[in-house]
Amino acid sequence: MKVQSILISLLLISMLVFVMGVSGCPQIPSQGNCPTKLNPPCGSVEQAGEFSPTAVGGLVLDSCDCPPGTEFSGTRDTISAGGPYKICTCI
Repeated sequence: MKVQSILISLLLISMLVFVMGVSGCPQIPSQGNCPTKLNPPCGSVEQAGEFSPTAVGGLVLDSCDCPPGTEFSGTRDTISAGGPYKICTCI
């Protein structure tokens, strides 16, 4: 169970780094200020290689609903710049 928790934490951190990008701003497709889908999309693979994490969720502004195909995990990211964010998981 501990290994699974560590892997999930590492995956969420890698997703956060990918979403935040170099500029530190979320790169989330949006309609207004709320996303219409996650970037990277659910089920996508970030890089091919020995350890290729598959996208299992992402961040949206706390004031937004999770986009279609995702659901609110019940957890918020309150430390990243521009937040707080809801953590939405793929369904």
